[in-house]
Amino acid sequence: PTSSPRRDAMINLYYFRHLPAERESPKMKKLLDRYGMAGYGFYWLLCEELYFTPPHQFQLTDLRLRHLAKCAGIRAFKAKRMLIYMISSGLFTMRGAMLCSLRVDEEVREVATALDRKKDSARRAGLASAAKRKAGGAA
Repeated sequence: PTSSPRRDAMINLYYFRHLPAERESPKMKKLLDRYGMAGYGFYWLLCEELYFTPPHQFQLTDLRLRHLAKCAGIRAFKAKRMLIYMISSGLFTMRGAMLCSLRVDEEVREVATALDRKKDSARRAGLASAAKRKAGGAA
């Protein structure tokens, strides 16, 4: 089977970073002003759901929205209102019927890049070790 950075990233997505500085972004400040910590928490819940659901987008059905609302401890109609606001403010986007996040896509790319760097570093270290053993064995 072939390997790709995106596939490897999907396998190795252990956690989703919640950077404190993001709370200061204009979009996030507006979300907090409008919905308080309930909106902020629901935003991160949606990001986590996208992050851990390959291919990092999902169809937003009523059933899924009710499930997410229940996980967040809010009513489905409030969750829907918040989500509509988050989409209209640019925190999330729709690709056809699929909910997506540029923030989540960026995180997945960063994880894939870090994994590639780590694998390349390990490969180079292995090659250097093999070269040392070969040179020592020939002496």
